[in-house]
Amino acid sequence: MKNLYLLSVLALMLCAGFLNAQNVGIGTTDPQSKLDLRDGNSSEMRLSLSNTNWAKFQYSAAEGLRIEAKNEGVTFTPLHLIGRDIKLFSGAGTTPERMRLTSDGNLVIMDNSAMGSYNLSNSTLALRKTAISGSNLVFRDYNDDDRFEMRADPNSWVLADGDGNNIIQTVGNPGQVFSTTVLGNFNVTGNKNFIMDHPLDPANKTLQHSCMESPEVLNVYPGTTILDEEGKATVELPDYFEVLNKDYRYQLTAIGGAAPSLHISEEVDNNVFSIAGGLPGMKVSWEVTGVRNDPYFQDHPYQAVQEKTEKDKGHYYYPQGYGMPLEMGINRRPLENK
Repeated sequence: MKNLYLLSVLALMLCAGFLNAQNVGIGTTDPQSKLDLRDGNSSEMRLSLSNTNWAKFQYSAAEGLRIEAKNEGVTFTPLHLIGRDIKLFSGAGTTPERMRLTSDGNLVIMDNSAMGSYNLSNSTLALRKTAISGSNLVFRDYNDDDRFEMRADPNSWVLADGDGNNIIQTVGNPGQVFSTTVLGNFNVTGNKNFIMDHPLDPANKTLQHSCMESPEVLNVYPGTTILDEEGKATVELPDYFEVLNKDYRYQLTAIGGAAPSLHISEEVDNNVFSIAGGLPGMKVSWEVTGVRNDPYFQDHPYQAVQEKTEKDKGHYYYPQGYGMPLEMGINRRPLENK
């Protein structure tokens, strides 16, 4: 009886034009697919499992296609999309792939390339201009060691991991750091230079000066003075000199003639020192150096020689200078495929 009823329904649908070339149409006599549902008076279709739980597909010119999974009168319920890779496409005319959730849990938000601009997984966050495995990395962060990278090949920037390695690293041409403030120590393995346009040929040359180095942290105060009629002078230093410094050192140079008796007659006291033993009216160049002694350095005394950390022992800041391969360098790691 059931088979007869089904045959009758199919025959009725065929006669009414709802079956066409093995396609089934509801609301149309010209179905264009295996199941073609149309309703000119409504913009939505519901699939209901009960009176309160249903999925709705709704289309409007303003919103486009809207998909809802809802418990009527209560709230929306989770919408599950299941597949090996979940892909989203969008566009006008053409519809390139814009987003992909891969089978291994990576989220990729793309440009028009196959694998694109934004990659998020359980271990890596990356922004790239082209492919995920390509060289045009813009940003990447590894959550396993708090490592951070910025790159615009052929130049690269790397900021530190959780242990303080790779604070800043450049590969290729030197990078640039503009106005900045460093709280704590600032370590440099190469030269500490300043660079400027050469004042005699600014269009074609640069002028570089390098910093002086010392196993102590020193503050230098230079100047000149003119001796009085007794061959003496009193020199005033900044009012913070004695608060900031200790272990003072002095240098005197007589200008315009010899002054073998030129000497410091009184050391710094109340930010003033005295010179004697010169010729009346003589010009004297002086320099006073002090070891830094502010509260920070009292709490963090400078140590010129230090043990390397256990992690860094056996590695070098300049490995090739000691006949070692570059891979033995401190803070040196491949920027790709960590």
